[in-house]
Amino acid sequence: MSRDPRQSAVRWTVSPLVIGACAVWALWPLDGESVPNFTTSTTTSTDEVDSIALDQSAFAAPIWYAPPPEPEPNAEIAKKPRIVPPFELELIAIVHMQGQPTAVFYDPARDAILEVAPGESLSADRSVESIEGITVVVRETTGLRTVKLVQGEP
Repeated sequence: MSRDPRQSAVRWTVSPLVIGACAVWALWPLDGESVPNFTTSTTTSTDEVDSIALDQSAFAAPIWYAPPPEPEPNAEIAKKPRIVPPFELELIAIVHMQGQPTAVFYDPARDAILEVAPGESLSADRSVESIEGITVVVRETTGLRTVKLVQGEP
């Protein structure tokens, strides 16, 4: 890439002339008629100045608005009672083994037979509270449920 030496010389000559002309124009003093004359009155007497009462309510306005924090979703879930699934177990027998009663349930969802004694768990939400005669008391998260053995012909 070669440069023409004549263009370089013209640039070095014309550029300072243009910059100098701009500087002269910017710094040239103005005549007095083109500048507006602003007059200020200096009063020192408090009688001459009408004072305006300061409105304090203007300073009571909030500078910014911060919305209240949104509630945590986990707190709402903890407040709601846990819904217990419907009781679908069928009491099919009460067996007395070694002097301790045991309830035998059929679980149609798992197609399984469950043998539980008092204090043992049927599921995460249910446990057997007591077995008396032909009734089984099941403790759920919502309270107690009594299941009775239906006797009759098969």
